[in-house]
Amino acid sequence: MERVATLWIGTRLSFLERLCLKSFADVDQKPIVYHYGELRDIPGYVEARDAREIFDTPEFYRDPITRSVAVHADLFRLKLLKHTDYIWVDADAYALRPFETQEG
Repeated sequence: MERVATLWIGTRLSFLERLCLKSFADVDQKPIVYHYGELRDIPGYVEARDAREIFDTPEFYRDPITRSVAVHADLFRLKLLKHTDYIWVDADAYALRPFETQEG
């Protein structure tokens, strides 16, 4: 079965993200959560990995006006898709059934 992966920037997952990631585990797609620094209270149904495995950078790319890290997340996502076979999911997406590809 294919694996799903996401990026979390911060030290704790919120209730919503924990619920959504659990939904992937419930359909037998144990999610991988990449993160920078310390991620506290990692649930057992999540595989946590260092985001530097995919995108090693000394700082987050941020929007110059809003300071949002969305730009960094987009760059991370592109590198993840290029260098792995994982399916990208946003951490706040809820799984109703497994993601399965027809062509691998």
